[in-house]
Amino acid sequence: MGSGATCIVGENNTGKSNFLFALRLAIDAGLSSTYRVLSEQDVHCGAPLSTATQVLVSVEFRDYAGKVNENALVGSWEVDTTGIARLTYRFRPKPISRQAIEAEEMEPGQLTIDDYHWELTGGGPNDPATVNWNQEMGASIRFSDLQQFLVVFLHPLRDVNQDLRQSRQSPLSKLIEASNIPDTEKEDLVTILREANTAISEKETVSKLGETIEAAFKKTAGEAFSMAVKLGMADPSFTSLSRSLTLLLTSVHPETPIP
Repeated sequence: MGSGATCIVGENNTGKSNFLFALRLAIDAGLSSTYRVLSEQDVHCGAPLSTATQVLVSVEFRDYAGKVNENALVGSWEVDTTGIARLTYRFRPKPISRQAIEAEEMEPGQLTIDDYHWELTGGGPNDPATVNWNQEMGASIRFSDLQQFLVVFLHPLRDVNQDLRQSRQSPLSKLIEASNIPDTEKEDLVTILREANTAISEKETVSKLGETIEAAFKKTAGEAFSMAVKLGMADPSFTSLSRSLTLLLTSVHPETPIP
């Protein structure tokens, strides 16, 4: 892929999501290990898991020479001296299963999904397009290296609305954290929120409603457990502000006033 944005276009159910998921298997540190353990449905129907097989996803990196940070990350994954580095996700039989097959202690067709495991490797001289399941594919990498890749996966718009409303799972929160907003801008945003909070709480209807709730609370809990009640927006801090932001989707043109 070249520099800039890459767009994948296709009809529904043609494999776009599977392609993105395959990339995540190789580079996404946030992907649970549970998803890296494939099932029989994840493997091509022409290659039953009962016979030793493998699934490989290799990602190649170029144009990192002379760039300190990039070279520090992928330099140890170089394939050769041509300036290509490779990171590979691999799902194949476990070492103990491979040894049993090699020693002829296991008959062909006896493997189950429990005899497989996944691994992440970097570099290696073998071509992922032709390497056999029992050949090595580079050296194991540290899982922490994947932390250097910022991967934010947005589900299809038909599913993403609910995720965006949950601050702990929202990919929008991750994007905000990665934006490195200056402290001065954070302070300006908090000031805006604080002023809006004060203006809303001082409105007559909102103020009276708060007083009514406070009176009912005192009547129920008693004076010994009295607590001031005041209606308002979220706590005026940048953390609460970032968690409250939501993605607004509309078919109206940005320059068209919204009634």
